[in-house]
Amino acid sequence: MFFGSAFLVTAALLLWVSPSYAGQQELGYRIMPQDIKVEAVDVPIRSINGRPKNGSKISQDLGASNAKWIEIEVKFEADPKRTPEDTSDYFDELNVKIHLNTPEPPPGSKEPDWPEVLTADLKYSTVKKGREIFAVAYLPPPLVARMGGVNAFQPQTKMNVAIEIFVKGKLVADQEKNEKVGKPGWYEKGGKTGVLIPITKTPFAMDYWDRYYPLSESSAK
Repeated sequence: MFFGSAFLVTAALLLWVSPSYAGQQELGYRIMPQDIKVEAVDVPIRSINGRPKNGSKISQDLGASNAKWIEIEVKFEADPKRTPEDTSDYFDELNVKIHLNTPEPPPGSKEPDWPEVLTADLKYSTVKKGREIFAVAYLPPPLVARMGGVNAFQPQTKMNVAIEIFVKGKLVADQEKNEKVGKPGWYEKGGKTGVLIPITKTPFAMDYWDRYYPLSESSAK
């Protein structure tokens, strides 16, 4: 875990939240973000049958302290106010966008200028209403190392996370973790995709199958 204990960022989101209440009222839903957690995590060690491949390992190239994934997890509640048009106990689909405003480069860095906005566009299918819901995205170890290692993701660094939640194509809630970092609305146009990736593209896919709802085919690719 991060520095011997998890780097957990849990904000009093209701004090900061700026959801699109018009969208919620129109659709008959109340969706409230609660927690944003940013954590450096290790890949679980498993016994793998077969002969290991020779040659350099990524973890050796990066160094043990940087061979970690950055996990960004969002917790929210969906409290449906059913309407005559929608009496189902399930959402057909919830679209959660997780945006990362990447850390500033460390002193002396030879990397391109950061920050850059990275976006994971996650579409969860057949989601039960009226309960806690989690969404998650990951930044792979090589990018973590390139951005300055796990130290670059400490609370005092200049990085930010924002989320947007859509139902039937309409924005119903949005939230950012650190409103002091980034220009107002920095995440609204989205950012580079395919870098901040869904759990289905990580070694954690089978570990947390009971925590996250299934992703639609377009999100899982």
